[in-house]
Amino acid sequence: MVNLQYTADLENNLDAIADEKNESISFLKNFYFGGKDFKGLQSLLDVELDKNESRTILDLGLVNEKDTVIKIGRYGIYMQHGEK
Repeated sequence: MVNLQYTADLENNLDAIADEKNESISFLKNFYFGGKDFKGLQSLLDVELDKNESRTILDLGLVNEKDTVIKIGRYGIYMQHGEK
């Protein structure tokens, strides 16, 4: 779920801004609007996500003739079996 390379690159960019090696305004514009190698946060925010689908960890298919899915919720991992 976490892209370690992306996180490391972001940290390096923020460190460069703190050290005044990079300009914060150009970094933020690229981060939000995107550039040649990055879509940008704006385009990602415009995409509608299916919240129910995003909670799914593992779809087990039919178990005893009911759809069974492992999901993660506010209080941890749970199994949805049929409509329950």
